[in-house]
Amino acid sequence: MKKISLRVYPSRLEGSIKAPPGKSLMQRAIVASILSGGETLLANPCLSEDCLAMLKIAEQLGYTTEMLPEGVLIKGMMQYPDNALSVGESGLGARLIMPIAALYDKPIEIIGTGTLLKRPMHEGIDALKSLGAILESDGYLPLTIQGPIQGGELHISGEMSSQFLSGLLMALPKCKQDSIIHCRNLQSKPYVDLTLEVMQHFGIQITHENYELFHIKGRQYYKPSSLFIDGDWSSGAALMVAGAVAGSGAAMYTVMECGGPFTHADSAVTGALLFAGCKIAREEDNYTVKKGKIRGFSFDASDCPDLFPVLAALAVFADKPSTLKGIHRLAHKESNRAESLKQEFAKCGIKIELKDDEMIINPGPVKSALVNSQGDHRIAMALAILALGSAPITIEDADCVSKSYPEFWSDLQDLGADIRKV
Repeated sequence: MKKISLRVYPSRLEGSIKAPPGKSLMQRAIVASILSGGETLLANPCLSEDCLAMLKIAEQLGYTTEMLPEGVLIKGMMQYPDNALSVGESGLGARLIMPIAALYDKPIEIIGTGTLLKRPMHEGIDALKSLGAILESDGYLPLTIQGPIQGGELHISGEMSSQFLSGLLMALPKCKQDSIIHCRNLQSKPYVDLTLEVMQHFGIQITHENYELFHIKGRQYYKPSSLFIDGDWSSGAALMVAGAVAGSGAAMYTVMECGGPFTHADSAVTGALLFAGCKIAREEDNYTVKKGKIRGFSFDASDCPDLFPVLAALAVFADKPSTLKGIHRLAHKESNRAESLKQEFAKCGIKIELKDDEMIINPGPVKSALVNSQGDHRIAMALAILALGSAPITIEDADCVSKSYPEFWSDLQDLGADIRKV
């Protein structure tokens, strides 16, 4: 399939835009629906590529999925799939589904596409093997898993990703035995909170001691439940930063319905914007951002690594260098995001330094350039922000945003962005 290139011009944004539904919450809710059986209605559904892949897996596991005016209705009971389960390019999808596949007593193959095939799965593989699962894998997708796991005690590292832990937490309550997870160096605790909140919504109880020791009762039952998908903070962050960089300054620029009752790691963007001197006002779940002078800032993004690209773009327009901490979290995303940002921003005349666990962004004049998203939706969004506030930039493989936010380009155009196909 031919990839799309877009040229983004400096623009002045104004008006209001609704944040898209949350991808991370939607994927967890689909898994909870699969584990519960019966009927679940997910209102305000996210239909990004990652979520559509997860809905397809639900269908392979014995469910029907029906689009209704109220949302997506998931109905059925867990069955053994006839074919391999494809998670598309979703790292979260792979890491949530692996423990679910290990509940079956027959082998299940899990496959993926694109950059996901280069993302390591060793941590999850080792954890499932320690619970008695049989796995055929070289540490990456595709892999084959056969259970059933019964529960038990295991050790896992959360330093590179919390997603394996989330997958285990969702699957282990279905096991016959109780389980204990010892987790060391856990990053992205808010994402684990989100997992536990979704599980509690579906009737599952788990306790933990400072995110280091998780106690999971076996033989629990997920209860079918309706759930409203909150607005997506990861995508909403891109919209807010775009407003801070390219808002008209005089007219209102508001990101609406961002967030909700669940915990979202990337809500930390509001703090980062305030550190940068941006003016932001909240009324319920609506956030109004006003363009103004941006000052250099320091921010630890270890628990919210998806914010790195858009905050790097914000830092380009600051009055002095900014520092983002936590680049060890960026190596195994859709691209190596630290290197991708350094490489693509350099094409635009912006110097990024990578030192130890820190990224230092040196502000300066942005020059017009041809850049590439490197197949990474977050990089594409950051490059768009760079162009909106500075100089015309042509972004190759711009359609990769469909992974999380298919309407990103059209939403920006609705706000006044000058974006053209090339």
